Amino acid sequence: MPANGKYASKLVGIRVLVIGGTSGVGLVVAEAAMELGAAAVVISSSNADRVNAAASHLRTSYPVKNCSIRGVPCDLKQEEQLEPSIATLFDALTLNGTEKLDHIVFTVGRPPCT
Repeated sequence: MPANGKYASKLVGIRVLVIGGTSGVGLVVAEAAMELGAAAVVISSSNADRVNAAASHLRTSYPVKNCSIRGVPCDLKQEEQLEPSIATLFDALTLNGTEKLDHIVFTVGRPPCT
């Protein structure tokens, strides 16, 4: 059940992508979105093992039946693969354009391709 407060209903039913969502601020953002009623939370990071572990943590910690939790690895560090990697990420997130994505939160500690 979403929390009470001025902005509590702003995330109800929305779909959020958190890039850098496997730890720290990104993981907290994913947790907050779930607590506030998001319909789907997708976390992404370059390390597939960390993505899978964080997604598993979210499913265990927040067994919310009406929130889909997905983890999609995406490496933004290799410049020559940046566009194909992002295209693959968005295809996975939107189910090849059949689902909409409402918000993107970028919490990576450094900019892509550095």
